[in-house]
Amino acid sequence: MTASSIGQDRYPECMGKFYIINAPWLFSGVWTVIKPWLDEVTVAKIAILGKDYKDMLAQIPKENLPKELGGGCTCGKGCSLSDEGPWNEAKRQKIEAEMSIEWVCKDAFIIF
Repeated sequence: MTASSIGQDRYPECMGKFYIINAPWLFSGVWTVIKPWLDEVTVAKIAILGKDYKDMLAQIPKENLPKELGGGCTCGKGCSLSDEGPWNEAKRQKIEAEMSIEWVCKDAFIIF
């Protein structure tokens, strides 16, 4: 089993779109060689962009991208170093603390 088939067959649909930006010219040649061995669906999810990020901006809001990628990030440390997102533990704990679920037990069934 090849590495590419492991990723495609065992972890399907884990990636929506993958952008490769400002890749060196050599990468295009390597990509041309590798692409035929990959599944068509996987290849369709990979976009190689030069200095024009219009395709990426159609998927990712401009305010969520660092300025060097054509975005308008306003994060304190810059988007590249920011820890913004649902994985931020402090934010997750605050959200969980604000959530409430009432549990009512009726005839051995839990209703909420």
